[in-house]
Amino acid sequence: MKKMQLLDNYSHEFNESISNQIKKYITIEQCKFCGGGFLSYAGYYKHDGGWMTSLYPDKIWIWFTCDKCGHQWSISHLGVKRDIEINIH
Repeated sequence: MKKMQLLDNYSHEFNESISNQIKKYITIEQCKFCGGGFLSYAGYYKHDGGWMTSLYPDKIWIWFTCDKCGHQWSISHLGVKRDIEINIH
């Protein structure tokens, strides 16, 4: 798969198919504040402290939003270590 270039640091959303692939890495499936679940789409932006993925040449910060309280959870707080590359097809 050809890597896509991030044009800026602004927030973006993955489509549902890619978001579901990212969810496979998550070990915590409920919001720690309210017990809600997570929305279908993951948000992301370019960030040096984020994760390498098979889609972009740069590290990106990835999060899911609670469907009940709206809190945005970085996937690091959902059990995903930063020293892995997230493979997306």
